[in-house]
Amino acid sequence: MSATLMHISADLAALEELLLEAGGDVSDPEADAAVDAWFAELGGARDQKVDDYCSLYEKLKRRGERRKRLAESDAKAAARLKERLQYFFEVQGILKLETDSYRLSIANNGGLLPLLVDRAAEALPAEFQKITVTADNEAIRQALESGEPLDFAHFGERGRHLRIK
Repeated sequence: MSATLMHISADLAALEELLLEAGGDVSDPEADAAVDAWFAELGGARDQKVDDYCSLYEKLKRRGERRKRLAESDAKAAARLKERLQYFFEVQGILKLETDSYRLSIANNGGLLPLLVDRAAEALPAEFQKITVTADNEAIRQALESGEPLDFAHFGERGRHLRIK
């Protein structure tokens, strides 16, 4: 089946819509089958389809990055607005306020009281210290690289990835 650029673009738009409906989950059976079917129709348009597929990948990646930045920016702005409102309440001595849409109140934080330790951990008595043992991965790596056999560690296989430039 020979596909025109318009047909490829329409297919790509349908594929993007399907991915959006699946929440971006390409492992969704319907989305997975659509991607497989789309590639199965490659024919002479293979390079164009792969190019269009990569364009969709880049578009979704950039949009996700923009959305992430926007979400982080919005979250910071919302936190700052909340802090300023709390400051206003505290300066005004307001503990509770009810508006047409919201009920606001100043409340103490729950949980354990904050613990302030005035010395470095090393300067504390032993019964108030916690010793943590972790693997020295660099020493293990150097031993393996030098050919030393270790019965508790070995190198795994390097993974693979697709580069899209």
